[in-house]
Amino acid sequence: MNELAAVVAAETASSCLDYVLLKEMNQLTQKRYADMADFVKGLQPQMEDLLVCQEAAEPVLEAIAKLEQNMTAIESAVLHLERESKQIMQQLGLAKDGSS
Repeated sequence: MNELAAVVAAETASSCLDYVLLKEMNQLTQKRYADMADFVKGLQPQMEDLLVCQEAAEPVLEAIAKLEQNMTAIESAVLHLERESKQIMQQLGLAKDGSS
């Protein structure tokens, strides 16, 4: 009977140690998640600042895109005018031959 009592006591002690270990792991996990939640809360104001900056930059970015489109159109028009003027100068016999 003593042996049976010793086995039961050992099993109980082992189960108790497992429970204590599990409890400590749960507490550490809970602390880790709490730390992550605090970290995310700390990021919130920075995220809001970034959104404000992005909203402020949108009109400028749109204006830059529009300027790029306008520049492309102007470059195209200049090339067209150069071709036309060369053609007109050739028709009038005023083409530059490089011997000025």
